Amino acid sequence: MDEKDVIIKELLTSIEESEIPFGFESRVMDKIRREALERESKRETIRNIAIALFVGILFLAALFATNRLFFQSSQIGNYLDSVDNLISILKSGEALIWVLVGINLAILVICERFFSRRLNME
Repeated sequence: MDEKDVIIKELLTSIEESEIPFGFESRVMDKIRREALERESKRETIRNIAIALFVGILFLAALFATNRLFFQSSQIGNYLDSVDNLISILKSGEALIWVLVGINLAILVICERFFSRRLNME
C-alpha cells in the first residue's frame, strides 16, 4: 500500500461505529410512504382535473352540435363575439334547458365523487 492508502485506512479505523437511534428505520420508511402517497394523490388530482376538462369540452361540443343539427341554428358563431351576447344566448329558453342539464350533470358528478370517497374511507 502506498502512503495515501495507509492514511485512509487509519482514518477509517479511527472512526467509531455508532448505531442508529432506535426506530430510525421505521420513521424514515413512514416518511417515504407518506411522500409516495402525497405524490400519488397529486397525480390523481391532476388526472381528475384533466378528465373533467376533457369531458366538459366534449359536453360543450355536443351542445353546439345538437344546436346546429336539431335546432338548425347557425347564429351561434355570431353571438360568440361578445360576452353580453353569449349571456343573452344562455338566458334564452332553449339554451336555458341545456344549461340546466349541464348544471345537473355537474352536480351529479360532484355528488358521485363525494359519496365514492366516503365509501372508500370506510
